[in-house]
Amino acid sequence: MTVPMLVALAGLLFGACGGGGSKAGTTPTSGTNGSSPVSDEAYLKVICGGTDDFYNAVQTATTADAISKVIRQFIAQLQGVTPPTDLQQFNKDFIKYLQDAVDNPTSLLSANPPLPAQKARDRLVSKESDVEECKNPTFLDVANTPGPAAKPSASATP
Repeated sequence: MTVPMLVALAGLLFGACGGGGSKAGTTPTSGTNGSSPVSDEAYLKVICGGTDDFYNAVQTATTADAISKVIRQFIAQLQGVTPPTDLQQFNKDFIKYLQDAVDNPTSLLSANPPLPAQKARDRLVSKESDVEECKNPTFLDVANTPGPAAKPSASATP
């Protein structure tokens, strides 16, 4: 697959999350595993920031290892936060989705991400405009995402 094709695919799948560099170290650190769940907005900062970082890496990285490093950082950020209760299974599923891609990082460009249950997803999408890291709709808003049609994760219930 050529670099221009990869960039185009990245734009389709992840471009909807903004593409404008998130700042390292700006993800919330409160609510780490074992503590109280963070707010929806704090969780969205992690999701949108990590997705944005991946999008930027696909556009600028010169090796698959460089993209994998960004994916590993995203995993660490997701593992370091306790999401709202109804998003905890999604968080586990999303971490596994990312872990499965570490050895083949561009596979994320064609593999649909897991999605939380519709009610939780709708709630998150409604709050994206309040989170600076989510300047544009994310993959959570399937109706507005120009990439492959994602399906809810097996654990998600309507």
